[in-house]
Amino acid sequence: MGDFRHVRYQAAEPDARGAFPGVFALFNGLVRSGRLTEEQETFRRVDNAWLHASCTDPSTVDPTVYDRINPGAVAWFTVSATQLVDRLSGCLAILDAHGVAWQKLESDDPGRIVHEDQDQVVVVPHGTRYVRFQAALPDRQGRFLGVFALVNMMARRDQLTPAQHLFRRLNNDWYDANFTNPAAVDPTVYASPGAAAWFRHTSPHLISRVAGYLAILDAHGVAWQRLDSDDPGRIVYEDQDQVVVVPHDECIKLD
Repeated sequence: MGDFRHVRYQAAEPDARGAFPGVFALFNGLVRSGRLTEEQETFRRVDNAWLHASCTDPSTVDPTVYDRINPGAVAWFTVSATQLVDRLSGCLAILDAHGVAWQKLESDDPGRIVHEDQDQVVVVPHGTRYVRFQAALPDRQGRFLGVFALVNMMARRDQLTPAQHLFRRLNNDWYDANFTNPAAVDPTVYASPGAAAWFRHTSPHLISRVAGYLAILDAHGVAWQRLDSDDPGRIVYEDQDQVVVVPHDECIKLD
């Protein structure tokens, strides 16, 4: 396996959504279509039982690991987990027998890690440095409010259920304790038209908690969108977890 630290086996061609399903997803596709022989089905049952007993399912540790907040998230084995990697040969042989094309990928840095254990990592492929969750539609002032502003506004209007109020209060307290408020550092940071905060992709401990706020918006039919960018605008504030930027089109107007 060379000097690479991580390995992944996946479809050789993308599916209808443009994704490259992993070897287990491909294998399960054969199962659902009823294409396995009796011998192959026996292998699947025995192998699945062994994997469930020996390998951690990342989604049982963090249910948001494959959620919308981590688009494109996929699992890679650590090459040192030879007991898991070696067992893939049986799955690959069955894919070959049914003419299902697959490919092997190797990498030292497959993406931003959102889960890690002794056998594997789940990563979001590299591509953008910043992410923002905001309203899908502008308000009356033409602003696209961020997810926290949307949920806090709903709380002020008493639109949340008791459980949602409790979630908001506990998580707002967590963010206050673990996350810098740019306005507390520079009271003028949001004075520029269009100024908005973006998370750094390198702060998954902060991003993962957004899922609960998005679930509240979904429950109330409030449309939101995720934005990803390497260059969202002129930076007017930054720390280890976030930047506040003025969009480039607003900079042009000010200039």
